[in-house]
Amino acid sequence: MTTTNGTLAISKSQEADEILIGAFPNLSATIRYIQSQQKDVIIHCAGWKGRFNLEDSLYAGALAKSLEKTHSSDDDGALAMKTLFEKEGPQLKNYLSKASHAKRLQNQGIEKDIDFCLTFDLYEIVGKVEGDVLKGMKF
Repeated sequence: MTTTNGTLAISKSQEADEILIGAFPNLSATIRYIQSQQKDVIIHCAGWKGRFNLEDSLYAGALAKSLEKTHSSDDDGALAMKTLFEKEGPQLKNYLSKASHAKRLQNQGIEKDIDFCLTFDLYEIVGKVEGDVLKGMKF
């Protein structure tokens, strides 16, 4: 399996009990699964070319915000991402249109990818890495 940025994040997470793949289109399913497991969670943003990016960070904020009743955190990164999502979430597409990755996609003429990636809860499937395979679990 290879992705532009996710492969590195997955390889850095190999020691974890489980590796889940989440995005806005499966946010609620991911939340339900995590809450059902009652385990600690580390949110690992893939970024772009090893650097911070807004879309991953806003998703992390949405996830952390949704989990705050069942998973407490005193992590500054989680606090920053939750705060960013609370502030910018209502105008997510407009805010992310300023991001470097969105501009790259716009320059390539594939803006529809942005709309898809920012659509909440299209799927009730959680991505889970098992060995070298990414599997979908209905949840």
